[in-house]
Amino acid sequence: MTSLKSFVLKTKFFYCLVFGIFIALLMRNSALYPSIFADEYNYSTASRLLPLSQAPIANYLYLLIYKSTNFCGDGFLSCARILNTAFFVLACPFVYQTAKRICSKSIARYIAVLALIGPINIYTANFMPEAMYFLSFWIFAWYILGLSSSSPYKCWVGVGVLIGVCMLIKPHGLFLLIPVALYLVAVLRGQENFPVKKYVYLVLVIFLGAILTKLIFGFLIAGPSGLSILGHLYSATTSQFTSSATDLGGVNYITNSANSVVPGAKESGSLIAQWAPGFLTLIKFWWINVRGHILGLCLLYAVPMLVIFQSLGIRASNSYSMSSMSIQKRYAWFTFLMISSLLVFSSLFSGFVSLSYGGEILRMHMRYYNFCFPLFLMALPTVFSVITEKEFTNKLSLAQLSVWCLIILIFIWGIWKRLAPYQPTAIDTPELKGMVQFSWSFYLITALLFLSLLLWPIARTKSTKLFFYVVAPLLLIGGSLAVNQNIWQRSVPDDYDRAGLAIKQLLTKEELSRLVVVGDNPIELSRILFYIDEPSASLQVIPGGTLYEKKMIPKGKSWVLLMGNNQISQDIPNQMHFNAYTLAGGSGSIKIDFKSDAWDIKNLGLVSGLFLPPETWGSWSIGKEVSLVFMRALPEQFTLTLDARAFGPNIGKPFTLQLGNSIQTFTLTGQFEKKSITVINPQRANELKFIIPKPASPKELHMGDDDRSLGIAFKALEINW
Repeated sequence: MTSLKSFVLKTKFFYCLVFGIFIALLMRNSALYPSIFADEYNYSTASRLLPLSQAPIANYLYLLIYKSTNFCGDGFLSCARILNTAFFVLACPFVYQTAKRICSKSIARYIAVLALIGPINIYTANFMPEAMYFLSFWIFAWYILGLSSSSPYKCWVGVGVLIGVCMLIKPHGLFLLIPVALYLVAVLRGQENFPVKKYVYLVLVIFLGAILTKLIFGFLIAGPSGLSILGHLYSATTSQFTSSATDLGGVNYITNSANSVVPGAKESGSLIAQWAPGFLTLIKFWWINVRGHILGLCLLYAVPMLVIFQSLGIRASNSYSMSSMSIQKRYAWFTFLMISSLLVFSSLFSGFVSLSYGGEILRMHMRYYNFCFPLFLMALPTVFSVITEKEFTNKLSLAQLSVWCLIILIFIWGIWKRLAPYQPTAIDTPELKGMVQFSWSFYLITALLFLSLLLWPIARTKSTKLFFYVVAPLLLIGGSLAVNQNIWQRSVPDDYDRAGLAIKQLLTKEELSRLVVVGDNPIELSRILFYIDEPSASLQVIPGGTLYEKKMIPKGKSWVLLMGNNQISQDIPNQMHFNAYTLAGGSGSIKIDFKSDAWDIKNLGLVSGLFLPPETWGSWSIGKEVSLVFMRALPEQFTLTLDARAFGPNIGKPFTLQLGNSIQTFTLTGQFEKKSITVINPQRANELKFIIPKPASPKELHMGDDDRSLGIAFKALEINW
């Protein structure tokens, strides 16, 4: 009874801890301004602002669910973060249930908590599908790792369906098919004769299940456009790659001082001759990138990699076999095949994009497989379990010793270079970024890692426990705190935040659709577009220090938001200069009809000097001055058109028009006429004043009993720029 009571308390503590992590993530994310770059802007636009049938990316299930954030109005990002956090934490039970099959409940809870508090939780702060994909992957992993060679065919159909769901969240779910096909070999190979027909049938079942799920639900969500596997964006990348491999296959690509891939001199040759160099260049890029991934994994998970390698050599015995193969070995094969396959695809994709568009080949996209990292932790209890502990006390074979030496050499190289020249970032490689963020933590963690590596040949159980209970929590918790420092910087708005917030309020929706955001940093410009929240707004990248001229404004655009140290030409009108940005250009009109049945005062904040209510034809001025205060600043230059006439002694006399420090005069006849005046307004003032030369009443002019001091009769007013 005492043990049972203790178990219940531990379970309650586990769930309280998970709930506490959920609340902590919500609180952290709520204090942040968006850290938006191009991908997040694309996801937000595709899910919220465009019909799903026009979405350029094929994440149709993700887009459908996150379209609901429109109900939150301008707080859509906060709602997206709540959804992210909910999906992320909901993966915890599946991580726990998956780990529970291979280790004790308490250790499984420990692994589940580490999975939540690691640097990967940074994705809950972004408008991206990573958190939702984390949940879908762990449902898939929990399900497939519960199957064996004796599982019925219909169970394997579920594997294909779950991969299809992953593909509906991120097209990268397609990459899961290859490691699953390889994993099937490991599952079935324990039988006396390898069942080739059964293997082929299962592979077809899984592949068809995945593709049909993707296409059917894609069609139901987005119509005929949903029948795309990759979506327009990735299809365009594929087309660009084909073009680059063909047309630029003979180009000598080089890496410049900024670690960006750029084309060098082009070689001549036939179409066929250019294909081979193009793909050789792709392989070269892939090899550069994959080395960084291997280096990073050795720095993070060297000991789990050694455990997995040795687990693959364990022979299943009848005492602990499950469908002719130990569950530990199946987990080891699944982890090895999943991470190694996705690592290859990730680095190949980096080379693919670099060859297609140019880019940073030294940038590592670990976010395409870091959702698998809890699998590394699940491999470790194998070493000190009662069943398999004896397998890790035997003397290392030559192959195992060779792998250990290789990992040691890679590890030492990584410490010496601190991953240089590779570029870990908080988004692409949060685990590595958290590790190298501070020198003291980097050397402390790597020292403990190195100690556990040195212990491996002589005391594998102690080596594993040191990593599992000391290094892993330091690596994940410390890395999470370090990465959080990067996103906590977003708790204070910068120039791009202020520009986006201000322009969103300053311009109308129609004006925002004709806005182009200009600067030299496309990532930060995308953040401004995120604030503006108008799909027709666009960005234009120019070199820093450029003089931006009117002829550079893209077709169909009339407003320019210029960022950075660029200068704006004087030939672009209506310039508003702020500390770090300039808004200029634009066109539009403000019309005011002074008739009693048509007077629209939505553009006016305050009116004085006019007789109200207006009459059927318009409104008279009363007194010496008429003041019209508009709701927003008027342009620097515009045309003012009056439909008005003068009264009595004011006919032919100069009326004064005042706007800020700008003063000019005009005259009117005794009949209604349209008078156009060009107004210069450098101060962007918003109060128009009309000063009457000689206000007079009809009564004093012996023209009736009306004692109002009249001067000018307004029928209509129009401002055009």
